[in-house]
Amino acid sequence: MDNCRSMIVAMLLETRGRDFKGNGWGTRHVEAWHEAVSTWHEAKGSKHQFERAIVLAVEALAGFADAHRSAYGSEIGDDGVLGDHWTDAAKAAIGMLNGEEGRLDCGTIDGLIRKLAKRANVDLE
Repeated sequence: MDNCRSMIVAMLLETRGRDFKGNGWGTRHVEAWHEAVSTWHEAKGSKHQFERAIVLAVEALAGFADAHRSAYGSEIGDDGVLGDHWTDAAKAAIGMLNGEEGRLDCGTIDGLIRKLAKRANVDLE
């Protein structure tokens, strides 16, 4: 993958058709992701607030890693200051997946964050 954003797109393309015993989880996951990034208002009192927060956190991690690579020609994990903070943010985002997630599949997002970290030269272990 060229950048972290392309990894998100690949995850969405891979997930859309997935299903478990007819439950359509893959479609719901992708729809929730697209709604979160295309809706600028929050539906107060609904689970969609959590979906939006999770999606924006992951998009922010990807965006920051890509911006760092573009600006400095190196991975954010190689930055002696920002790399530690990106690592903390990624670990925190994974931790937040233990809460409400709405229609999102947290296992898929956990795996995605770990792939983003690897791309950004960050060790989350």
